[in-house]
Amino acid sequence: MDHLQILLTQDIEDVDVCTRLGDLCLQTGNYKQAMQLRNQAYQIAPDRVDAANNLAWILATTPIIEDQDVIRAVQLAEQAADASEHESAGVLDTLAAARAAAGDFPRAIKDQEKAVALVPQSQRKAFQRRLELYRKQQPFRLPQKPRDASDQS
Repeated sequence: MDHLQILLTQDIEDVDVCTRLGDLCLQTGNYKQAMQLRNQAYQIAPDRVDAANNLAWILATTPIIEDQDVIRAVQLAEQAADASEHESAGVLDTLAAARAAAGDFPRAIKDQEKAVALVPQSQRKAFQRRLELYRKQQPFRLPQKPRDASDQS
């Protein structure tokens, strides 16, 4: 990870570097740093679906979530869903997570059902687990310490 941090300081306007380093931080449970890097990627490229989606995901699912994060997560996830014409399983998964975090479980269930239908079979288990949470009126949260990268969009 040190090499990416060095690269990030040299090329701060590279959205892909911010995204990759943010992903590494997310996988290791450094949610605060991941949130900062994903926010930076979004600031660099607000029109990129992946930048909006990645930031929305962490804002909606991090264990250090705050109310204003949920509102922003829904806005960003809706932006990404609109840009992807509601046809991306990963983006719909994020939209469902954001809506569930905001307490809008009926819409979260609808979005997640579509995500489950669109996702490849190999990834369906994690999507289905989140759908079951929403049906129980529970939001999805990343673990305090990451277990399995397959649960992360």
